[in-house]
Amino acid sequence: PDYLNMTGSAWQRASLSGDAMLYHTYGSAGIVDSDTIISPAIPLPDATTGYHYELETREYQAYLDYAAAFGGMCGVAVSSDGGVTFTMVGETNYNHASYGTTYNHSYNLSGFSGDTIHIAFIYQGMDAAAHATYGISQIWGVTTMEIVEKEDPTDPVFAHSKLVFPVTVVGETV
Repeated sequence: PDYLNMTGSAWQRASLSGDAMLYHTYGSAGIVDSDTIISPAIPLPDATTGYHYELETREYQAYLDYAAAFGGMCGVAVSSDGGVTFTMVGETNYNHASYGTTYNHSYNLSGFSGDTIHIAFIYQGMDAAAHATYGISQIWGVTTMEIVEKEDPTDPVFAHSKLVFPVTVVGETV
């Protein structure tokens, strides 16, 4: 994978409960980390009619609720032009904020069917020293990643009925 920015800490490989994990943690005191790791090219065939692609992940985080509160961000972007430009497809779920939480998450790739894509994992955060009031560091990791074809959601259909009685004047009965 390619690495961009590389300020402060950097993306690292590790394992969590026996599963391989790609993760990012805080860097040196007072440094704002802003790092991106980009996948190799991934060809996506045309999705079956009525289906789209999603990137399903198993993610790990610690104190990301503070990352969001202080302007940090952890998310996924996709490029279909060889990595020249990227489109954000979503951010992690910051509601899983307690230390060491793992959870399932998915990112919609519906606009990329039939393209060759690059997936970027973006980390922006600060270390504990920068948030001395709270003494916390933001950690985000991804243990599993799989691109799956999912059925498109069905749009709700609203039924309406025809009036079966004539319009009346107020106080008049039929």
